[in-house]
Amino acid sequence: MSRPLCVVATWFYESQGMLDFKYRMRALSENYRLMVFTRRPLDPLDFDGVEFDQILLEEKADLPGLLRYQWRLWQRVRRLDYFAAVLLGSHFGFLAAALDRTVLYWNEHPLQIVPRDLKRGLKRQLYTLLIKLWYRAADRASVVLPISHTLRDDLIAHGVDPAHTRVEWMGVDETFYSHAREREIGAQLRVIYVGTVAPARGRDVMLDAFARLKRDGIPAHLTIVGASPEQLDYCRQRVAELDIADVVHVEGRILGREVPDWLDRADAGLCLWENRPHWQFNPPTKLFEYLAAGLPVIASEIRTHTDYLREGHSGAIFPYGADGLADAVARLWRNRAGFRQMSRNALAESTQYRWAGVRPRFENSVSSAAGSLPTQVGTEVTDSPAAKHGELS
Repeated sequence: MSRPLCVVATWFYESQGMLDFKYRMRALSENYRLMVFTRRPLDPLDFDGVEFDQILLEEKADLPGLLRYQWRLWQRVRRLDYFAAVLLGSHFGFLAAALDRTVLYWNEHPLQIVPRDLKRGLKRQLYTLLIKLWYRAADRASVVLPISHTLRDDLIAHGVDPAHTRVEWMGVDETFYSHAREREIGAQLRVIYVGTVAPARGRDVMLDAFARLKRDGIPAHLTIVGASPEQLDYCRQRVAELDIADVVHVEGRILGREVPDWLDRADAGLCLWENRPHWQFNPPTKLFEYLAAGLPVIASEIRTHTDYLREGHSGAIFPYGADGLADAVARLWRNRAGFRQMSRNALAESTQYRWAGVRPRFENSVSSAAGSLPTQVGTEVTDSPAAKHGELS
């Protein structure tokens, strides 16, 4: 007996991490026949162990390309006899309104997709209208799954029905915590950053901060993992200029399944973003992966970090900038006697983000969207760290 068809729509940036998408596609592939639409060929190594039929509809990674892509998707999918359509990204708000039985994975704020930092004029007015329509279209999805409480609050504030929205953490696979342990600082504090190596993601902040730490005699080492070839060339040149090759190592892109091994060699994880409006909403996957591995997190002071971390409890918070980061690392070094307890706290707080617990709720949402279960996804577990700490009303 053939399995029912599940349609999956993707919109992946070239440098985007794939793990949270892989978890969902892997779970779906165990119950359904997957037809995955993509704008560029997917690397099989990113989705090892996941069976799916790939349908390529090539488009440029810009706003006109995205709108054309959704139109082309709608033309293809509306003719199919499918169980449910799982739309992996906030990008698919309009497609969610045009199709039946949709699950919309709301992983980014619309401002991250549609720019509004423009001068006054017709283009800004059109973009403002487009964002309003984006929210209205998202409200037509059968189920909306924002990845944070702040994203859910934002959806509701823009008119999306709270009855069919539910926070769904991105999830952390067992490979990140199966060998997790309590960390202690040895001869030096080993810090790791995994992710896109770009100016807005703190590339130069990291390098300048560790140059200062070296000058100040703080025994700390930074490993940066995830640089593209161009980013790798830039970082290596800058490392040489700053004379910090002995305290900074830069690695290129790696597969998601290799990340746990790199985390295993570190003491603390690093998250840093410029304080841009659209980054106030969606927490980075690596924050939860660090916690699950037992790594206290050194994080820039932005709500998408501070909603999940507390200074001195499971990490160190710093004002974005090289001096702020250097001070946070130095603070951990000086207070290293309490570092093991911070690691213990990180492990304890990470349990709610494990994919094993997230998966049943995701599968329930897909069934609800298809109409095979009552749609009551608005009743959810709201045990975020910030809520437990009394920081959310």
